[in-house]
Amino acid sequence: MSAALSYDEVIGGETTALFYAALDHTGTVVGGVRAQGPYISYHQSHALLEWAGQPGLDLVADSIGRRLPEGVVEMKTAWTAPGSTAAAVASLLPRTALPTMHFTGARFILATAADHVLRRWEMSGGRVAEHIPPSPYPNDKYQTSLMWWDRARLHLDAEPEVYRKMLRDTAAVADSVSVGD
Repeated sequence: MSAALSYDEVIGGETTALFYAALDHTGTVVGGVRAQGPYISYHQSHALLEWAGQPGLDLVADSIGRRLPEGVVEMKTAWTAPGSTAAAVASLLPRTALPTMHFTGARFILATAADHVLRRWEMSGGRVAEHIPPSPYPNDKYQTSLMWWDRARLHLDAEPEVYRKMLRDTAAVADSVSVGD
């Protein structure tokens, strides 16, 4: 699993545009996700490593490349701590798509996800790129799929209640934080 985390590559923060941390009532970090981008080349995407040597690698590159002119940000390393807050945090993390689009100006969010979490991410408007075969990443125990969020379709693709929460969350964050703070 450490290959999926890419710890050595991200520890310095240079590749992370945004980082979201979920805190419990004691201030303990109980989950998070980070955003990379907006990309200027499809070569920047970690998804290429996830499909290296697998069917669909060219489709991944093409899918990213076609969207670059309108902005592509990749969400990586979503995690939750085990315990009583895990389900709530797991429902919160996919809602970071809209504030990420707001702060980066990107139209598209890209993420890769194992099959057991796809439904949760779809609730926030993410759609699996069905034309790209899943990759056994980080190992054969997983089937990882490529997902896209499109800002122009988010209001249609997200479940209505989740979309309302995304709008509320984004407004709250946008009112209290400016880029560069």
